[in-house]
Parts: sequence; structure tokens; C-alpha cells
Amino acid sequence: MTDATLRLVVFTPSESVFDEAVERINAVGTRGAFGILPRHVDFAAPLVAGILSYVAEEEDEAFVAVDGGVLLKVG
Repeated sequence: MTDATLRLVVFTPSESVFDEAVERINAVGTRGAFGILPRHVDFAAPLVAGILSYVAEEEDEAFVAVDGGVLLKVG
């Protein structure tokens, strides 16, 4: 992973179900839709039920359904 990527890790209450280097993340929080790119400031955002999209290195946009939760951008 270079400094121009993010690491997207999706957890359920019991385990990690997804872990991949990505270039961009788009999600919908309680305050509306937002996107995250590499070097974005650290923050926490409560998510609403919906679709989280991401672009992995050299791949097309992909999607993950979420039933709420919290998105943390750290480091």
C-alpha cells in the first residue's frame, strides 16, 4: 500500500469481513453523503443504512451494503 491509498476494513460485531487497499471511499452519514480520499483529515462519522462505495487500486467501483455503523478515518 502506498501513501496514495487508504485501507478499508469492515467489521461486524464478531469479526472483520473485508480488508483491502482502496483509492476512494464514498458513504452516507447522518449529515449526508461524503467522500474520503488519501490524506483526508482524521474523523469519525455515524453511518446510516445504505450503500458504501469504494474504488480499489486498478479496479472498478465496488459496493458494500451497511446497516448503519461508524466510519473512522485514522492515520
